[in-house]
Amino acid sequence: MGRYLVGEDAGRVDGSKGFKTFASAKSDLTGNRIYFGGLGSIFVKPSNVLAEIIMELQSRAAPALGIDARTLPTTIAVPASLPYDGRKEILDAARKAGLPVREGDLVEEPVAVLLDSIFGPAGILPKNPTGPMRVAVYDIGAGTCDVAVFELDMTHRNGTGQDFRIKPLAIGDYDRLGGDNFDIEIARKALMPQVMGERGLSPEEARLFIKQNRLVAKCLKEELCRAIETVLLRDNRQCAKVPPMEYPALKVTGRTNEVPGTDLIIPAKDVTLTTEMMLLALRPFLSPDADEGEIEEGRWVGSLLGPLEFALIQSDIDPETELDFLILSGACCRAPFVPYVISAYCAQIGIPPGKIRHADLDLSVERGAAIHAGVLALTGHPPIAPVLGEDIGLWVYGNRPELIVEAGRILPYPPTGEQVFADAFFVPEDNLDRLVVELYARSRKSRKRIIRKSFDIPQHTPAGAPVTVSLRIDASKMIHLKAALVDYPDVGLTIHGEDVRISGRAPDEEEWVKSARENIHKAVETTGTAPLNELLNLAHGESLRHNETSWRKSHEILDHVIENHPREARAWNILGLLRWTENDLSGAERGFRKAISIDAHTRSYRTNLGYVLLEMGRSADAVHVLAAAHTRWPDYPYAGEIYARALEAEGKYQDAVTARQKTIVAYSTSSKSPLLYAGEISWLVRLYEGIGERAKADEILKQKDHASTPPDVTGPPYKEALLAGPDSPQRSLASAS
Repeated sequence: MGRYLVGEDAGRVDGSKGFKTFASAKSDLTGNRIYFGGLGSIFVKPSNVLAEIIMELQSRAAPALGIDARTLPTTIAVPASLPYDGRKEILDAARKAGLPVREGDLVEEPVAVLLDSIFGPAGILPKNPTGPMRVAVYDIGAGTCDVAVFELDMTHRNGTGQDFRIKPLAIGDYDRLGGDNFDIEIARKALMPQVMGERGLSPEEARLFIKQNRLVAKCLKEELCRAIETVLLRDNRQCAKVPPMEYPALKVTGRTNEVPGTDLIIPAKDVTLTTEMMLLALRPFLSPDADEGEIEEGRWVGSLLGPLEFALIQSDIDPETELDFLILSGACCRAPFVPYVISAYCAQIGIPPGKIRHADLDLSVERGAAIHAGVLALTGHPPIAPVLGEDIGLWVYGNRPELIVEAGRILPYPPTGEQVFADAFFVPEDNLDRLVVELYARSRKSRKRIIRKSFDIPQHTPAGAPVTVSLRIDASKMIHLKAALVDYPDVGLTIHGEDVRISGRAPDEEEWVKSARENIHKAVETTGTAPLNELLNLAHGESLRHNETSWRKSHEILDHVIENHPREARAWNILGLLRWTENDLSGAERGFRKAISIDAHTRSYRTNLGYVLLEMGRSADAVHVLAAAHTRWPDYPYAGEIYARALEAEGKYQDAVTARQKTIVAYSTSSKSPLLYAGEISWLVRLYEGIGERAKADEILKQKDHASTPPDVTGPPYKEALLAGPDSPQRSLASAS
């Protein structure tokens, strides 16, 4: 693609050499990643990269086909566990490239593998079965692991021809499980100790090291696996039948990349990966216990058997007597330990080796997608009906989470129209000004937030006011949902995939993020560079949203900024706030202390540190930090109020009253508005209640409806006001009123 490099070649080339590199655009769709490294001055999303790839493939295919590829039926293969926002990005990329894709034009990779196994040239499955067959497909790639169980039945129509009826029985989809996980663990457990020795790394430094050296780990892993296979084959041993503990003791060497953006730049260094080191790093994945493992930073670090066991249980079949074939597919099956772990598990549950088949790891998915496109074009129906692999639930703030669609439903759901939930959700409290709606997916291992948004509701909306919800999930697993007040049908939000439309005034953090994105794109279009200040505005805005995907975006931006501008104090402060939002108080403290070490003159950084120390129960340390801040900036209400709370925590109530009085005087005599901010109300109420002045606390509570958003958005007052929810002090205050 000219000066663009994609895939594995991109991972081996330094982007500073004139290439624009994109190593894993499809995997990066999860979380709507924004690219920085290796892009020079370009600011781009993975979907833009995929659109360029599709257009390049079209231009190459046209001479060979003799026709415009855009006139052909199109199907795009995606992982079964590709999140809902990623599906929308795939469709958007195809449309940008000029492909007329529609609902149902996405086919999941296990389905494509099955279609190729039935109709493709490899002859993996019998062409003329004498009866129904049950087939499982285990597909593990770079970033996802999908297991699907199908029932195949052959019937005769009027005595002519054969028609395969394919019914999906279960899907066990584990996003964030695949070869990328192996590489990350090897970088973390095998390479990082060699580079750092006894010096430990902070979580932020470790993230940067893994980001810079994951591809180094991948190359070393692949080289070592090839060497192991060579030795085993020379000894006439089948790789899939050799336990990993019997692998030959080999080693490969390489060199890590330099990691800037840390206190001490982590230098490049020669490293070694041995068989023992690799297996030790991968031990959680090789466990014979399907339940062993845990989710770390959104990734599954655990047994490769979990998805298979889950799918077999969900299919409600006896694998020993009722499963006819298990097909292994996906790039990770090239690693010898993957087929061994699966084969050993199958032997334990009664599936003999003769029932295990291997798909074409290079072309099976592509051929299956082509078959799907042809059948869809000829009949108007997909050869296999898509099925929902996870339970879908909805939570409306103050209501119980409700399961609204169960796993196993044939899509689209409902078959026509929308499913309406008219009596399930209500406004939980009087005088709320905002309602939070969260859509989530639940599997055996985890509950994943799909999207979480809030919308403003009219003041004085009474508790018990009904909220109506309508839902539709299309054949591409795109979710279309609308939530609105029954009495105010124009007030609510509408979700189509990741597109969200909010009626009325959007929440402040939504406007902030929108503004930052617009400013960045305008600057990139005119100057080719994203302004640092706007990048930080975007990172801060994303950190404030009710959405783990947004938090990952914030981390991605902050990693880029810290890597290239390690002395940017505001980046470290926002990182502290983000860690705080994620309930990582120690990480928040590190971020704030780093910001102060760079810039000791910004008052919010020091106050943020004092506040998080107080939240950690270290009130004496908080008093020490906040006393200096309050003395230095006596007209700063945030510092004075948190200082008063720290004094109260130490039992110094009279000193707290004095600090509060000084704060109010300083605030009222400053150029700022005398109105209290929403985030300040809970602090002052607690101070007054601590000294027994309930009447004054009630008076402050009456100002809640008139509270404004603070102009200083660098500290938690803005965060606390925006993130009011079930765990916020503001909920208990609203209840008390």
